[in-house]
Amino acid sequence: PGPQSRGGSEIGTEMKKFVHWILSALGYSVYTCAVLFFLLWFLFPAESVRVWLQAQLDRLNPALSWEIDELRVAWPLSVVARDIQAKQIDGGDLLMDVNEVKFRPNIKGLTRVRQEWPVSYQVKFLDGAVNGVAALDRDQPKVKCSGEMKDLQIGGLEGIWQQMGRSGSGTLSGPFSYEGELPELLSGDLQADLIVKNGSIELLQPVMGLENLSFNQLTASLSLEDRVMTITGGEMDSNLFAADFGGTITLTDNLLGSGLDISGTFEPRPELMGGLKDPAVMQLIKGQLRDNKLNFQLSDTLLAPGMLFQGTSGVIDGILQGSGR
Repeated sequence: PGPQSRGGSEIGTEMKKFVHWILSALGYSVYTCAVLFFLLWFLFPAESVRVWLQAQLDRLNPALSWEIDELRVAWPLSVVARDIQAKQIDGGDLLMDVNEVKFRPNIKGLTRVRQEWPVSYQVKFLDGAVNGVAALDRDQPKVKCSGEMKDLQIGGLEGIWQQMGRSGSGTLSGPFSYEGELPELLSGDLQADLIVKNGSIELLQPVMGLENLSFNQLTASLSLEDRVMTITGGEMDSNLFAADFGGTITLTDNLLGSGLDISGTFEPRPELMGGLKDPAVMQLIKGQLRDNKLNFQLSDTLLAPGMLFQGTSGVIDGILQGSGR
């Protein structure tokens, strides 16, 4: 045979080796997946993992007691926890009820499996869902996750609203990302852009005749670093008023005791001014408006926030001062 024939033969041999390698790799991958499926589906210690998860959740916050009603495997290669409840140890009040949490391996993150455990997750609760990805470091107690909240009904957090002594409602959505170290989750870094639609927050004392802050939409960007939550670009739109705000919340282990330092402007609309029954209050507000707005400040704590209005002459006395808890 001539040189050309020998060259073609060598190319054919190399091609056969390449095809053989591909088939071997595919066969090994199929075998590995089959073994993982068998171990996960038939040998998964669901009860032991359920008890372990409850203990880990309790360790994250000793003030809460967690219960997982059921843990099982599901297709494809998923672990599902159902009916998860968080209760206060003192009093046993139900703070959160999660319908379902589903985890499965994050295929896109398998290249980092030597450094971390990558998973995709879906959480169903508050008549909405949270979908995203997470990773737990294999050598250190570090966790990172990102995701998207969609149509969470915050009125369903009845236990938390009861602790605050007021009611609230609204539909919460938006993306977020978090990176921190267990168990000090409040010391981690969080970024989120939130939207709350068709919301309402009950006021313990009326503000300008309002017993509830009902709004069409609230938007804000949140940034958490070293237990300080920074709020930027806050806007609230209502048929009765418009407001913009920003500031910080200094988080404590008891979240309701977290300190507030938030300021902004409040613009009463004609519909609100027309509903005021006291002419003196109406004249007071009109006389203090600057560019049709009042400045306000929120202080104290999440549990008992204080609101202070300022107009053209400073702090507004009378019915507005100190109201709005």
